[in-house]
Amino acid sequence: QMDNQAAAPRLSTQFSKEVNQVKDRLVYMGGLTEQCVSDVVNALVEGNNKLFPDVVHSEKELNSCEIQIDEECVEILARRQPVACDLRMVVSMMKITANLERIGDETEKVVKLAKQSSLDLIPRDMAKTVRHLAEQIIRMLSDSIDSFVRLDSDLARRVVLRDQAVDEEYNSVVRQLITYLMEEPKYLVHVVNIMWYARALERIGDHAQNIAEHVIYVNEAVDIRHPGKDVREGG
Repeated sequence: QMDNQAAAPRLSTQFSKEVNQVKDRLVYMGGLTEQCVSDVVNALVEGNNKLFPDVVHSEKELNSCEIQIDEECVEILARRQPVACDLRMVVSMMKITANLERIGDETEKVVKLAKQSSLDLIPRDMAKTVRHLAEQIIRMLSDSIDSFVRLDSDLARRVVLRDQAVDEEYNSVVRQLITYLMEEPKYLVHVVNIMWYARALERIGDHAQNIAEHVIYVNEAVDIRHPGKDVREGG
């Protein structure tokens, strides 16, 4: 009996150590993802093609991180069989990792589009709107990752609530681009490419929202994705 009681704290400590190692790797992956998104935005806005190879290299590293984190989480689940908050943490880390990897996929798409088109090819006011959308997405992503690092439900909720404004801004960008295309059909290819660029940004915002939702789930055991659930509700 005493041996079992003595073993329990060691098991708990070992579990925490393993989870923290995965969390550290996920935080590194989050930082790498942020840099990827920032680089592709700067590349398109400033026409700096020198950043593209770095983005492609980082995207490959993101894929490797996802595989490694998934393997480590599966191993923890199999060996430790966590319950309650511990289980939510491990499962959510796997889901957050998947969202970060998908953000990497979106940045790779933008690289391909940016090699063919530039914001210089559309009117300055439209380019400014696209840049502002990009800035909003980068801030959203940064805050979602920060909310995970700090396990901050309040910050996570603010990220989720910002998604609607970002969606509205994306729709505004699309409307402006379609109007411009009707007036200047000769720029069809470039305008369509920039539309896809804006769409990739909007999807990155969706993934940032997903990350924030998982943070709330870890902290409160509440899945705010459920229809009818008010995101503003606390614990």
